[in-house]
Amino acid sequence: MITAKENVDLLDDLLYVHLAASSKEAIKRARKEFRQIRGSQYPINEDELQKNLTPHTEKREAVPELVSATEPAGAEEPAEA
Repeated sequence: MITAKENVDLLDDLLYVHLAASSKEAIKRARKEFRQIRGSQYPINEDELQKNLTPHTEKREAVPELVSATEPAGAEEPAEA
């Protein structure tokens, strides 16, 4: 039986490989993990996944900070008189 953690880890690895894999080794690892957990080959071949390789030496833009859930909504707006 496959645990929820194994499913989540596999999904995380596969999403990473599809969106921004940093190496061919990451792709091989994710496909191997899929084969071990699911017992079948991953339907998308390695060559297709390698089209999305993203070298992580590039400088990436910073992601804007999200509003904290602890801040009250509208805290930045001035109070009406």
